[in-house]
Amino acid sequence: MPSYAAGEDGCVAVNDPWSVYILKCADDTLYCGVTKNLIKRLAEHNAGRGAKYTRGRRPCSIVITVGGMSQKTALRLERKVKSLRRDQKVKFLENYLTMPPEDLPPLSKLDLEAIDRAYGSETDL
Repeated sequence: MPSYAAGEDGCVAVNDPWSVYILKCADDTLYCGVTKNLIKRLAEHNAGRGAKYTRGRRPCSIVITVGGMSQKTALRLERKVKSLRRDQKVKFLENYLTMPPEDLPPLSKLDLEAIDRAYGSETDL
């Protein structure tokens, strides 16, 4: 079980270093990725050295990040989120962000099939 500790900058330090993040781009689109260093990765996106998708859509800001998972789990969750349509991603984010902190499931333990059932994704992992 990973340990969580909030830093002064709001970032989370974890034993399992991989995080899944969703950015909101300047053109109001959403981008999902994985990283071991969120601050560095966001700086890369905003400097035009991140993903090709975000280069022409700067500046980008973080909408959500969830850490404390293995690389394999992070990549599976990223793939699942990327398979959702925008409206499904927004619904997923709204549901996740409005839950009381004590009720939040750690996404590393999240049942990916539950995302399919709740948001209608047709992608099987």
